Amino acid sequence: MWTDTTRAQYARADLALPSDLTDAEWAVLEPLLPGPCCVGRPRKWPLRRIIEAILYLLRGGLPWRMLPPCFPPVSTVRRWFYLWRDNGLWLSLNHALLLIGREALGREASPSAGVIDSQSVKTTASAHPDDPHYVHRTGWLRAAVLGANDGIISVGSLITGVAAATPDKGAVLVAGVAALIAGAMSMAAGEYISVSSQADTESADIHRERAALAQSPEAEEAELAAIYRSRGLSEATAALVARELSARDALAAHVRDELGLAEHLAARPLQAALASGVTFSSAAAVPLLAAWLAPAQAIGVVVAGVTVLALALLGALGAWAGAAPLLPATLRVVGWGLFAMAATALVGRLFGVSV
Repeated sequence: MWTDTTRAQYARADLALPSDLTDAEWAVLEPLLPGPCCVGRPRKWPLRRIIEAILYLLRGGLPWRMLPPCFPPVSTVRRWFYLWRDNGLWLSLNHALLLIGREALGREASPSAGVIDSQSVKTTASAHPDDPHYVHRTGWLRAAVLGANDGIISVGSLITGVAAATPDKGAVLVAGVAALIAGAMSMAAGEYISVSSQADTESADIHRERAALAQSPEAEEAELAAIYRSRGLSEATAALVARELSARDALAAHVRDELGLAEHLAARPLQAALASGVTFSSAAAVPLLAAWLAPAQAIGVVVAGVTVLALALLGALGAWAGAAPLLPATLRVVGWGLFAMAATALVGRLFGVSV
């Protein structure tokens, strides 16, 4: 029931938007969210703004495309939303916040909250079905972009360097074909071996967790509760969350919250190898075809121009496939390609050899 006291307590007039979080609300929510990863690039956008962007859309019942520019890019917000949906974080948040709220009211945490959790999963799974999510593409998309980028740059740069060293068109084409075949095999084998190592490590960790759960389920449940306590939950709430999640699927809870693994990010060696090898061959064929069609005296210039256009197209396609900003991805790919071609052309011109 609203009173003058409660209206003052929950007033949001001092916030930029009514859907924004207060400092007190964020203090409760922040410990429940994943911490920064120890590898990779640091986060560009704070998770508080990501959460506030999601709350803004939910509060107004708006589609993704109507997210205002004062929030992080819609592709970033959408990626986090679907990542948390797929790894079960929304389920854990709903459960933990419900128990925290009950305890704040002086009530005893009730296990019946699990029924509410199961309903919330169905709700988030069907939210905005017209807007696809892209995080499940990261495995093959990374290998595909890497293979295509390497194919264009390595073969294009090699042809440019050989053309700068010798006017013999036959030698240029032989070098290009050899680079295409060797590069495609090397990329596919390298991806398969490296991703297989990652998959082996993940499988070994999951196997150890399964064995530990079979040998000492109570100790593993206590370990899970300790993880939730470290994220800010009270001892009683953390123990209840760990008990209910363990009763539902203990291994999945440990894989997600202890190992930090998710199904959509699982290593798939064969998929990565095929994506890398096929895209390398397809992309490398572009500068090779340009060298074959170009007149002998203009091979270097023609291949360099075609390679730059191909790299720009690749950067744009990669950004589109991953719902990322178009311009930074395109400039990144083209910039490194220009540097590689300039270096090999300089070596070919100065020393009369290809590299």
